Amino acid sequence: MNRLRNWKRAHCGAAVMAAVACLAIVPDARAAEKLPGDLVSCLNEARQANAAHDIELERRVLEHAETLAGDAKDAADVQRRLAVVDWKYHHRFDEARSRLLRAAESGAEPAEAWIALARMEQSREDYAAAREAANRALETARKDSERRAAGLALALASVAEAAELRRSGEIGDTEALRGALGDLYDQVKREPGDLAPSYLLLRAAVLLDRGDAALVAWRSYYRVAPGFPAPNAIAAAGEELERILPGWQGAGATSSERIDLVKALAGTRFFAEAELVALDPRADESVRENSHVQPVVAYASGLRKVRELTEEFYRQTILGGGDPDEYEQQVKAQAAPVLMALGIDLEPLPSDDELELARSIQNSLLPEVQLANGELLEEQTTVDVTQAMFAKWAMAMLFCDEVRELPDLEATIKQLMKERCTS
Repeated sequence: MNRLRNWKRAHCGAAVMAAVACLAIVPDARAAEKLPGDLVSCLNEARQANAAHDIELERRVLEHAETLAGDAKDAADVQRRLAVVDWKYHHRFDEARSRLLRAAESGAEPAEAWIALARMEQSREDYAAAREAANRALETARKDSERRAAGLALALASVAEAAELRRSGEIGDTEALRGALGDLYDQVKREPGDLAPSYLLLRAAVLLDRGDAALVAWRSYYRVAPGFPAPNAIAAAGEELERILPGWQGAGATSSERIDLVKALAGTRFFAEAELVALDPRADESVRENSHVQPVVAYASGLRKVRELTEEFYRQTILGGGDPDEYEQQVKAQAAPVLMALGIDLEPLPSDDELELARSIQNSLLPEVQLANGELLEEQTTVDVTQAMFAKWAMAMLFCDEVRELPDLEATIKQLMKERCTS
């Protein structure tokens, strides 16, 4: 047991903390630094503090910037940035909402403030408020980038709400979801290969039994042209989707057909979407009891819960707290249901070969994860690298080879980060 505990601390806890340990360190000398005397310089210093994860310095600089005269656009940017610090790190949602409303009412880039408000309400799972803010962003958008971000925020709120309904035992067929599917379908057909709308379209199509739209989304996501095979790692599962989706009957599908779709979606790394197919209340109970379906549902649920734990651990760590031992135990608790669904005995210690596999994965994959995430969503790098550490540790490092019955771990991590890109 000591061998396992020491190895975990050396290769898991240390690696997780390496990604965030520097976040809580704020040199005392910084407090004595003179603050800039103009808005532009304040915003530049605030950006640098944010990049260094020095959130308290960022707040101090921005609060100082509030006292300075300057361009209305810069003043609105100060309010938006302070609002993000309020809600993202301190969970001061009312204060953040007030700041964003002031920024929107100033008339300086109002859509940016509404988009930020939609993100905040989405994080609180207040989907109606998120949609309202996204609609206001669409009304006030002046640039293509604003219209795109507002449209994605609107679609995300509608799709996330319907998915939550499905996981709670309802069908999830909402008017907002149907509207989102239409907008997403048009966008993906117009701009195939764009990851965020493709991903959202696939989830919406799965929820609404639209096999045709799901196939369009899946092809767009993987940039697979009709008649051409998917990449090697997912080729077989891709062929299954090409067979199943054009004639997908949704509520009228047999248990066997539904199980085949769950397996094919999971085989192409869409675990959350596979879970939604399995949890359809119109499906026979035999679907959820199937030995191939149970691990996929448990895995999707585990990733979702660990993402929540990781974001809270990140928030606490950046504020100077965060207990790595508690976090480790929370993550392990989420891994256990997946392993149980796979029929894996949790008692034996990992073999030397399994530990060597873990080291190999850890050493080779983390730089690629950082690079991929940096290209997708810069501000979430630390969160997503920590999430990647969970996926590697919980699903590959501690337990036996049978875990690899689930689809490719590396692709799973990338899929998780692409999901984060839309939030």
